[in-house]
Amino acid sequence: MHKQDIAFNRCAKYTVEELLSVFRAEAQFICKKPEDVRTVAESALSDFIKCYRRYVRFV
Repeated sequence: MHKQDIAFNRCAKYTVEELLSVFRAEAQFICKKPEDVRTVAESALSDFIKCYRRYVRFV
């Protein structure tokens, strides 16, 4: 538990493009229509930023 707490105190560095790429890859598995992939990926990225902005530094 202690190691986990220390890890959360450090800021990870990601570009928005890197994170969007991760969410886009995941969205491709769940979306039946290719045009929905971008919408789902951007929505997931937005939610991620809202939830984890204290722990992630965007560069």
